[in-house]
Amino acid sequence: MVQISINYAKNLHETGEFLKAADAYELILGKIPELTEVFLMIAEDALNKYQTEIALTLCRRIDLNNPLSHGILLKLSALFESAKAYNEASKVNKIITTKKPKNAVSWRNLGATLNKARKFDEAEIAMRAAVKLAQNDPIANAYLSSILREKGDYLNALYFAKKAIKLAPDYAPGHILLSELLLSNGKLKQGFKEYEWRLKIDTIFAPVRAIDAPYWNGSKIDGTLLIVGEQGFGDVIQMCRYVALAAKKVNSVILMVHPPLVKLLQSLKRVTVINFDLTSNFKIKAKISIGSLPHIFKTTKDNVPASVPYLFPTLNSKAFWKSIDIPLDSMNVGIGWRGNPEGAADRGRSMELNNFFRLSKIKNINFFSLQKDASDIEIEMWPTNQLVNLGKLINNFDDTAAAIERLDLIITTDTALAHVAGSLGKPVWLLLKKYPSWRWIDGRLDSPWYPTMSLFHQKKIDNWSQVIEIVSQKLKKYDN
Repeated sequence: MVQISINYAKNLHETGEFLKAADAYELILGKIPELTEVFLMIAEDALNKYQTEIALTLCRRIDLNNPLSHGILLKLSALFESAKAYNEASKVNKIITTKKPKNAVSWRNLGATLNKARKFDEAEIAMRAAVKLAQNDPIANAYLSSILREKGDYLNALYFAKKAIKLAPDYAPGHILLSELLLSNGKLKQGFKEYEWRLKIDTIFAPVRAIDAPYWNGSKIDGTLLIVGEQGFGDVIQMCRYVALAAKKVNSVILMVHPPLVKLLQSLKRVTVINFDLTSNFKIKAKISIGSLPHIFKTTKDNVPASVPYLFPTLNSKAFWKSIDIPLDSMNVGIGWRGNPEGAADRGRSMELNNFFRLSKIKNINFFSLQKDASDIEIEMWPTNQLVNLGKLINNFDDTAAAIERLDLIITTDTALAHVAGSLGKPVWLLLKKYPSWRWIDGRLDSPWYPTMSLFHQKKIDNWSQVIEIVSQKLKKYDN
């Protein structure tokens, strides 16, 4: 009878009935210590099937008041972290540090999850404990640098980034941290040189590494140069301005990018734009990742190629968006509030639509959502004036560009939408977390990358209300 029940539980597990499987195992085994391992195993399988909430439910069924082995706690913490439940991962890691107070890695793990939970003061305390216990650990020093950067402590962040590199000269994350600190402080030439260390990160730069061609050093070549897009959509849009400079030094240029970018980037001159899977159709003389072009061209704050517009929507897209009914008798403002939630860079830079609600009270302003993934429920929550959902008509960045051209102003958080608007030369108000991405240069209210862009920084970490209040007051000047 028991064997049949176990087979039944296994069958539920194998067919993806994870919660029912956990219930069946608990019924069979009772609340024995081994049940915790079963829950963790099922939770891991649920997470691998992208059933995050079920995985979290199973993890939360594990009683932290019961004695748990170090291995179990580590697994539980890792599962919470993988599910982006950083507060709960931190709670488990705190238990680990109480059990192993002299273990530097335990403190390092706690600091890392507290950092992801945006509890920066606690994260700093934990990471300083890790560094104190293992002063020669480059990872702990680099993590501490990252936390201090989030807190705006530039000098100490710089100190610990340099210390991490001194301890491990080939530690790529340390160099990348240093590059971003230099760039965010406006030291573009030095920063982009250090930024070349990002090419050591296998998971990000596999596409360019797989192509059998030497890396381009900026010299003239008699042949075709392949420029490979990297990281997010915004990165590619920002850096594709350099393609025209590269084209002057080679016979021809192939630009390989994410499919949603292809149509818009085909408006670049003297370049053939292709999807990531079409390189075998071309004979390549040299290759380069697009983010390396600022280093190749020795970019400083004073020589950024910032002439706009440098991208243009296609005639077909322009024709379609001209058919969309947009009033001409008042100001039309497009908004975006959320980046890719799966991206690590998204932490702290996105907001909820309700943060924008204050703007809805401004008269004689029409608001349009350019948020491609906005739900009907979100849009319907917009108070007073109607929020027109243009995002549902957007299929790619060519559509985004043509929609932007129909509007007067774009107000958005730090997403690819801001880069598209900037590349078109459209007025764009960029809403930034207090200590934003390196590309926006700390302390500046404008951008050397996009001359039509104005920057609005949080005054307090994770507080968007002050930013929106400033935007609201500025926008009211157009209320006439």
